[in-house]
Amino acid sequence: MSVSTKPDARIRVLLFTVSLGGVRRHVEDIVTRINHDRFEVIRVFPDRLLDRTYLPDEAASYRNLFASMGLRTYTVETPVGLQPVACLQATWKMGRLLRKLKPDVLHCHSSMAGAVGRLATLAWRPPLVVYTPHLMYCLRLAGLKRQIFTALEWMLLPLCNALVAVSTSEYQEMRVALGPDPRIMRINNSIPRDLIAANECSQDAALFEELAIAPGTKLILSTARFDTQKDVPTLIRAASILGRKRSDFVVVLAGDGEQRPQVEALADAEGMRDRLRFLGWRSDVRRLVAACDVMVLSSRKEGLPYALLEAMALQKPVVGSDVMGIRDCVESGVTGMLFPCGDAETLARDLDRLLDNTTLCHIMGEKGRERAMREFSPRSMIESLESLYAQARKVSAMNHACRRDGGAVDGRADGPARGV
Repeated sequence: MSVSTKPDARIRVLLFTVSLGGVRRHVEDIVTRINHDRFEVIRVFPDRLLDRTYLPDEAASYRNLFASMGLRTYTVETPVGLQPVACLQATWKMGRLLRKLKPDVLHCHSSMAGAVGRLATLAWRPPLVVYTPHLMYCLRLAGLKRQIFTALEWMLLPLCNALVAVSTSEYQEMRVALGPDPRIMRINNSIPRDLIAANECSQDAALFEELAIAPGTKLILSTARFDTQKDVPTLIRAASILGRKRSDFVVVLAGDGEQRPQVEALADAEGMRDRLRFLGWRSDVRRLVAACDVMVLSSRKEGLPYALLEAMALQKPVVGSDVMGIRDCVESGVTGMLFPCGDAETLARDLDRLLDNTTLCHIMGEKGRERAMREFSPRSMIESLESLYAQARKVSAMNHACRRDGGAVDGRADGPARGV
């Protein structure tokens, strides 16, 4: 994709991200699909995520993507967890960067980027500030912690013009948590553009040999971090239950995280090591999806998981916990199965049913692809974002008029841009 050589005429969009995984894919979608003749995209991203579970080449691929397209990048080291001193340092550096670049749009991705980025606008306020949490942190919590972090989100809400949910259920939960504020809006995640074409999926003999899996074995795949949110132990327990009935399957776990030692210990305790493959982070996830029989995501909550959208686009039946985000893309009994969150017995039964019925898997795969193409089309997300970003020029014009007339102007969301 060629990039415009006239940046001064374009709307300057500063993308500030802290997380990898689905957030990285989302940002890559923006960068590769956006109209570069209208928008100049600049990236701000930590070189170090202070998290040993991420592979270096994940961050490198981010940098390489922008470098290959001739796009500017900047570094603001930002913690992934609540580290007050590091957060204040990141906020100060981000504020300096905003004053230097003076972007038309600041778009923050993930809860930490949203907090740091919005606080940094106290130093210099772009005409348009957008925040996409990709599952707001407070929505993952319960009890007093949820109340505290919800209060923090409520206090920071006036510092943005648009708070973007990536699924219908996330949008609904945001409105419950923060009230029916006009700044809250929904722009669904979408399937990758290169999955629009039909895909022929079959068992990959070389892959099966690499993973020491016998030909003809059923492959159950999960691509997820090993942390509390993703709840990989429920899948391990379900596999153990399923293993008491049949021995023709292997569960492949593509991912890593701070809970990997506990997950491996559980696999040993359940006697499931021979039917599990711990792959760590992989750069060939799509190859794994194409080769699997069923995709599973046992998360406790999601924004709108790319893992399931990609599996649906590749005509794979999907099984997921019946929670926010997952139920937005999986139609139970039609494109896959939904099971009660944490219910290993039901998950095992659903997997057993699918592994026994290749016709059902095929039908669900076809229905899943149809749904993905219909409701999560690649172009709809980028068109919505482009329309949102374009509001920055309108806000700038209004601010200029206010200055000319002697009115108050600070570009804040309670001014002309509220609820764009």
